[in-house]
Amino acid sequence: NGGHGRRGYNDLDGAEKIFHKHPTLNTGDPCPEEFCDGKVYIIKNPGVYVRIRAVDPIQSVGHLVEKLRCNLCGKIFEVLPTEVIQTEKYDESIFAYLIMGKCYYGISHNRMASNFVIKATTQSELIAIADKLLSGIFDRLCFEVANDYLISFDDTKMKIQPSKKGGIKSAWASAFVSSNCVVYFIDREHAGIGLKKLLELRSSKYPPVLALSDALPSYEKYKEGTIDIHCNVHGRRRFINAASDDEVFASELKSMISKIYQNDRYCKNMGHQDRME
Repeated sequence: NGGHGRRGYNDLDGAEKIFHKHPTLNTGDPCPEEFCDGKVYIIKNPGVYVRIRAVDPIQSVGHLVEKLRCNLCGKIFEVLPTEVIQTEKYDESIFAYLIMGKCYYGISHNRMASNFVIKATTQSELIAIADKLLSGIFDRLCFEVANDYLISFDDTKMKIQPSKKGGIKSAWASAFVSSNCVVYFIDREHAGIGLKKLLELRSSKYPPVLALSDALPSYEKYKEGTIDIHCNVHGRRRFINAASDDEVFASELKSMISKIYQNDRYCKNMGHQDRME
């Protein structure tokens, strides 16, 4: 690979090879350049243009383009095929493939590099490019969540590679769910701080948002200015765990919570006004 940390064309295992002969020139033909009396000959090494796409697994195609050089003026002649001119090296599907592998399935760049044709460093660079391309969409999704009538949120801890030796190895994966949209934050701040950032995007013309979460005390100060509501699923789980201390009391509370679920099923397909009536 020449010491640059990337794989050369010959290292792309299983890559499809397509040879493109020059459409008009052959060895021994006169040089097309004006005022040149030389003749062209084929260069040993063709032009190589790799195109990579994600078709599970990642597939690569190498376009080998015939090159001819004039023996007098030294000019090189090659004609790029349409497949090369109209496409980038990395297909749009590659960005989605890498993001899903890293952020959804949690596969490290090094592990993906051991199975596919893209080095770990290149994967990081491609995800950085995708971040710039998709940041506008993400900002819009955050705006939509922030200005809905309801935001449900939760988080969980995850391990990450520290930015420097001895650095922090933990981060938070937070989910924020509105009535029609979901956004995820993966950073070193828990969901309470993420909620605060979202609420900064909320328009003042809307009433306070319904902020649904578990009853984690660290969330409370970040829910100021919202209508604070807690998750029944988390609450029911606490009473199940408390059954060993007072089984009768826990059973009565679980029975009351089950009535909430019954009402929820009954009202599930109703509009807001019908639910109020």
